[in-house]
Amino acid sequence: MRIAITADFHLREKDETPERYKTLENMLASLERLGIRKLIICGDTFDKGFSNYSDFEKSCGNHPEIEVLLIPGNHDAQIEQRFFASRQIRVFDKPAVESIDDFTVVFIPYKEGQTMDMHVAQVKGSACLPEKWILIGHGEYITKNRVVNPAEPDAYMFISGAAIEEYKPAKVILGHIHKPSEIGRVVYPGSPYPIDVTETGKRRFIIYDSQTNQVEEVAASTDRIYFVESIMIFPGEREVDHALEKIDAAVTKWNLSEDELKRVRLRLHVIGYCTDKPKLEEALRDRLEERGIELYEKDGLDLSDLRVAVELDEEKRAILDKASGLLDELPLEGFLDSRDRIVERMMELVIEGKQ
Repeated sequence: MRIAITADFHLREKDETPERYKTLENMLASLERLGIRKLIICGDTFDKGFSNYSDFEKSCGNHPEIEVLLIPGNHDAQIEQRFFASRQIRVFDKPAVESIDDFTVVFIPYKEGQTMDMHVAQVKGSACLPEKWILIGHGEYITKNRVVNPAEPDAYMFISGAAIEEYKPAKVILGHIHKPSEIGRVVYPGSPYPIDVTETGKRRFIIYDSQTNQVEEVAASTDRIYFVESIMIFPGEREVDHALEKIDAAVTKWNLSEDELKRVRLRLHVIGYCTDKPKLEEALRDRLEERGIELYEKDGLDLSDLRVAVELDEEKRAILDKASGLLDELPLEGFLDSRDRIVERMMELVIEGKQ
């Protein structure tokens, strides 16, 4: 049995969030082609304060063979089965055990001030679960490698590593954290459409295979792909060339097709020192235009932390070149400060004589 799983659409009415509905409809169409007949959304299907679900029902109704299973998240904790006329949509607003063909799912919806640990213990105590079962919830996995949602840094409806070890679900699949990740048995599908520029890279949903207990990533179709990049400028005769090389290296790292590059919206932060700010800005804009990449901010590049080296004589150039070469040879990985920040501080000392 293969089922599709996603989370965190944060839908509002279709005319408010048309791009998110388009991603949902593209996802449902993909599932039809793949022969998958169930989609689970692990909370925050709808945005906070939203209560009109007719557009969502219509989008699902265009793909009637796919059953859509929802649990409430912290943004749509109010949703209940009675809000949906369509039998195609099922809401698990209380902890529930559901048999889906050859495997068992424990649904744990979000409840303010509670934990998944508590609810899993209650389910295990009151229901006879098979050896193999998966947990679907909305909240956070508390571990030393905890992934934090910057917009909501507090712990929401957490499940602990101790509970996972004790109750041994085959997989734990959670909504709430928008960044896709996998930590041991715990999987966050991530938001299928980027809610803001901090949600970078191609988005995805997942397919869970109950036979193999494996998760497959599937690219979500979106009209925007966000990236946030920072480049360090080192003053000198080749500063423009070096800046363009850094841009090209970043674009290569994204590993996108030409069509995908046209959907990129980039936030670019430029730091360090240069000798000619307008010339550098023009070169960066031209290279981005040449690559078909648009900037996220309407007012252009963020050059607020780029300073001009007013007095850069041959002696200072030689010191900078020497120091930069030595830094390249040092094992800086793991330091709290990145190499760029160390270089920036070094340039500050040499160029401006700041202590």
